[in-house]
Amino acid sequence: MKRRHFLSLGAASGLALAACSRESNASGGGSGDGVQVRYGHWDNGSAQAIYAELFQQFMEENDDIEILQEFASYDAFQERMTTQIAGGQVPDIFWIASPQILAYSDAGIYREVEELPGLEYDQLDTDMLDRLKIDGKLTTLPVGMITPCLRWNQTFLDEVGAEVPETWTWDSVAEFLRDYTDNNGEGRKGIFYHAGHDLTLEAWLRQHGEDLWTEDGQLGASIEGISEYLQWWERLRTDGVTLSIEEQGGINGSWNEFGSQVLTDIGSHNQILEASAVFPDYELRELPTPTNESPADGHGFTYFVRLGIYKDVPDERLEAVGRVVNFNLNSEEFITELGPVQGTPASARQRAALEDTTDPNIQQANSVTDAILEQEMRPRFDAPAGANTWRREYDAAIEQIVLGQQSITDAVTQFHTTVRAGL
Repeated sequence: MKRRHFLSLGAASGLALAACSRESNASGGGSGDGVQVRYGHWDNGSAQAIYAELFQQFMEENDDIEILQEFASYDAFQERMTTQIAGGQVPDIFWIASPQILAYSDAGIYREVEELPGLEYDQLDTDMLDRLKIDGKLTTLPVGMITPCLRWNQTFLDEVGAEVPETWTWDSVAEFLRDYTDNNGEGRKGIFYHAGHDLTLEAWLRQHGEDLWTEDGQLGASIEGISEYLQWWERLRTDGVTLSIEEQGGINGSWNEFGSQVLTDIGSHNQILEASAVFPDYELRELPTPTNESPADGHGFTYFVRLGIYKDVPDERLEAVGRVVNFNLNSEEFITELGPVQGTPASARQRAALEDTTDPNIQQANSVTDAILEQEMRPRFDAPAGANTWRREYDAAIEQIVLGQQSITDAVTQFHTTVRAGL
């Protein structure tokens, strides 16, 4: 294999080549052209190609390291990781899906990264790293921070001479969406149906004094708490304020598909970048998720996008792995080329690199994060092992509700029972 030759591995071929790669490079030398580092991640948009370009630039400047990029869709990535864990062929560096953080820890695949050679830890906040520790050990690293938000099309709003409500509550937003649906003159809806977005559900629960998961690995959300959230959505859906389930082809509509038919969407704050690329003629804006009238103290939160280092990376290759991670987490070039598609960067250097951006969408994303970081935040707990299918069960409950096959309370009770039984 020639120096700096770049391999992008699809889901089908990645495992076979990865096994060969690990076997031939156990000593770190490979074919004599440098240390190979496998980097596993998912991609449902255009980020894979940008990563490929950035890794190529890195290899041109570091000709003793060759990055093997392994990517798949979000679901396929998790399936492949399961196979790779079973076969002991996990990538050297790998992203961690939120339902798998503690499951991977229980599987024992993380390497402790308190002192990863080549990584500039001074750019990562100590308190932030402490929040990521599992059983007192730092085994994952923060790539970015994501928080839920409500996004709207300012171009559509300007067309009708309206403004978002000054009081940013669930009730005021619901009334705002009704007014827009009734008066926009173009047949657009206020929002598409998106009750399945997990971080927004979690925001609702925290505002009401609950947590999705507890510190001891149990389901903290009450039946009443989830039911009240779904009732908010059901009132909008049955009043015709959302796209119908038939119009959007299911319960999980996509802004990228229906953004021309609705005013708003709830979602993760970093998604404004892809949304604006799909609809470049629209001006998009966003604010943190609405709250109830008297939200619980410390309800705001950030979810950390994390990466891990495989436990079996040999010591002689660890320095190369650390340099790749440092490029990912701390390089100004990396974040300005990619943008905060993985969320607002955790690195102080990368955050500073985005402060003077003229991109209005990055500015919007930064403002949402800043608003949350200014607040006091109570602890947030990750999904325990055994809960990796909870979102599938949650979607199943929503489907039962919108199809009229179960009441909200009955559907949520069944969800509650199923998830708790799996823990």
